[in-house]
Amino acid sequence: MNQRIITNAKIKELLKFLPLFDDPNRDFIKKWEDPIKKNGTFTFTIPVYCYDVKKFFKLAAQKCWADFDYVSKHAGDMVNNEKFIEQADIQAIKTMITWCVRGERFCTGHRKALLESGKIVSILKRLKKLSTSPDNSLVLETTRKKSLEIMHKGMISYKLANLGWDVSEHLGDGYDLLGMTTQTGTQLVAKIELKAVDRHSYLGKASFSQAVSENEISTATHLIISIFNGIEPEGHFIMSLEQAFNAVKVKATKKFAQYKDFHTFQKATMEISQKKILLKKGNKEKLIRLALDIGCTFKKFNEDKWELGIFKDRWDNLLQ
Repeated sequence: MNQRIITNAKIKELLKFLPLFDDPNRDFIKKWEDPIKKNGTFTFTIPVYCYDVKKFFKLAAQKCWADFDYVSKHAGDMVNNEKFIEQADIQAIKTMITWCVRGERFCTGHRKALLESGKIVSILKRLKKLSTSPDNSLVLETTRKKSLEIMHKGMISYKLANLGWDVSEHLGDGYDLLGMTTQTGTQLVAKIELKAVDRHSYLGKASFSQAVSENEISTATHLIISIFNGIEPEGHFIMSLEQAFNAVKVKATKKFAQYKDFHTFQKATMEISQKKILLKKGNKEKLIRLALDIGCTFKKFNEDKWELGIFKDRWDNLLQ
């Protein structure tokens, strides 16, 4: 089983801590270690967490619960919004868990605050509700999405390798694959964001929705969108981010009108991404959404009228 797939067993591992943490009178820290002098500087007072707390966060740090793009999604605001938690889907839960796990490295006592405020309990209660759906749809959906992602990444990596590219997986924010090749003595690098659409996931719906986030726009250089019917590919659409922007901008979307070209648009997405990272809790500033919407109705797609359809099988666009 792939380590990044959320299974029933992985969910149960976390949920067994719910009754242990859902106690307003308990302590989550055994003691505080006194500061020590190291290299002429005193360290901070460090909490020594109880065994079950350390065990929980070790399990929550597993790859299946990791969202590498959690910062740009404003995970902290998610955790501090009780109504949001009550309606969160499994992807949002992953984002929040990642923020909870990683916060201690930036703020001593972060985990204590999360546990004492009941935030961890709220997230686990939502996870429990999702996991007890009668049709087991939570695990089926997460397994299907992750399997599609794995299949897609492997398929594109294999294709690029056969085209002479040296390909590696990128586990950080912003893009999925890093490709390198040499053309006429010059090394070319492509930072490739992948988007996969399985028509089976949209049965009964008129369209599919996908978007390239501000962080992805500011980081990636290329985009590959693949449409599947189950495991059968119906088309791979390969383009630079600039080509994608120019194609979508033709639809005369108002939010793109102020940007004379892709480079000014990309600069704006960089600023938005940075603001999201730095925005402090409680700040009510509303940030404009500059994500690139690349969805399409199935009618348009079947009639070859999708604005991004012109990039089908254009593997040469990776050289731009």
